[in-house]
Amino acid sequence: MAVSPFDPIQDESLGDHSVDSAPAGFSESGFDQAAPQEEANSWFAAKATPMVAGVAVVAGMLLAVFGMSATSAVNNPSRRLYPEHVAAADVVSGLDRDMSVVADELLSGTPSGKLEWIGQMRDFAFSGINEAVSEWQLRESRIVDEDRAFRGYQESVKDCAAILELDSTPHMYVQNSPYPDIYVTGMAEPYSIVMTTRFWELFGTRRDELRFLIGRELGHLKCDHVRQRSLLAFFVSMIYDEQDESTIGRMMNWIIDAGLARWCHETEKSADRCGLICVGAVPGQPEFNTRVADAALIRLRHNSTDIEIDPDVHWAQIEQVQQEHELVSSLYRAAGMTPSLGATADRRRDLHDWASTEYRELLKR
Repeated sequence: MAVSPFDPIQDESLGDHSVDSAPAGFSESGFDQAAPQEEANSWFAAKATPMVAGVAVVAGMLLAVFGMSATSAVNNPSRRLYPEHVAAADVVSGLDRDMSVVADELLSGTPSGKLEWIGQMRDFAFSGINEAVSEWQLRESRIVDEDRAFRGYQESVKDCAAILELDSTPHMYVQNSPYPDIYVTGMAEPYSIVMTTRFWELFGTRRDELRFLIGRELGHLKCDHVRQRSLLAFFVSMIYDEQDESTIGRMMNWIIDAGLARWCHETEKSADRCGLICVGAVPGQPEFNTRVADAALIRLRHNSTDIEIDPDVHWAQIEQVQQEHELVSSLYRAAGMTPSLGATADRRRDLHDWASTEYRELLKR
């Protein structure tokens, strides 16, 4: 049996008084100097390990909270960031603003006080044309303000109308059509928003893209585009003569076409900004809503649910086509218009530039 060095030797048979093993802290030659350090290390490890583990747990919890917050904002529009106040002046493009001022002055008969008759015709147009246009556009549509089958449509329209601070929520209609389309109609309250059944098939389950496209249509109401464009087109039709083959007549018609086309293009830029606002901003993901906008415009163009959309690849192709046909694009721009692909690419660049500058300032206010 092993004997403690502190006790008298009980077994004479040990002879040389040696022991089988020494206790901790001692060696056969005496006191072990390394033992206290080992014990200190063991004590530190025993105490520090739970502390390190606790810090790791806390850090993991914080990362999880922030990660869950970002994820919940992506999946839940109510957790995103929106401007506290949105005015039409916050979203209209420069040229859109200038041409809107001209249109308002023309339609109100204010220049030099010599066009009062235009103001009178405007008042007449509000009562007659508004009803006629609305009836024509909605003749094959059905109202779905309370239809549960289109709950996502209704919720998105109501949310976007509130975000843009519209005076009222437009009536919601659905039109049976194989073509994807969504538009607003009316020149005075009550306004209406109409989507086609094919549009719902494309975007009914893609709620963020749906919010962008609904928001941009309501943006036309926010910026008063619907009333201005409808009334201006009515008055222009009074002086536009397609049968005039004279040089001056053709030139006047070309100027009118180019001016209206250019203005319409600018109004789409302003509307895109409203759509971006309605999608909302996700903390930590500054490009979230611009990518939603890119995907929505591409899907609407392709009219397909069977393709997986890569916005970067698609827009790179559009830019390449535009560069290869720069001469044609230049001629279109000289005429105040842009080809369809170029128009969309131009609008996209404007939206991304606005999102990285003025939109960020709008969120800080």
